[in-house]
Amino acid sequence: MGVWLTRCGYSQKADGAKASLNDAKIQRESAEAEARHQRERVEDLKARIAELEDTSRQDLEARRRLEDDVETIMRALRKEEEERDLEQVEFNRQKREDDARWNRQLESKDRVTGTHLFARNSTDS
Repeated sequence: MGVWLTRCGYSQKADGAKASLNDAKIQRESAEAEARHQRERVEDLKARIAELEDTSRQDLEARRRLEDDVETIMRALRKEEEERDLEQVEFNRQKREDDARWNRQLESKDRVTGTHLFARNSTDS
């Protein structure tokens, strides 16, 4: 019977079918391995994306805190500048009052003594 199968070409067809089946099996295993690899890669990328999103969120929070600190410092600086300006205005007002008082005292002395300070200096020479 084996001779008859060989003569009819069934043995060759069976060998060809086995080879095709083996090739298909190898291709399927290769595709499954590639699919596993791609799934693992997707999971790794998802984990990396989650890490990056967390880092980004933390960076954003840190930036907001820094911006708040800058605003607080700027407010304090503006307040100090305003206080300094008010102190300068008060100093200038006080200086004008002191100058006016000093001039009035000089004029009062000049009236009492009857001479002006500059006139006295010019007569001394």
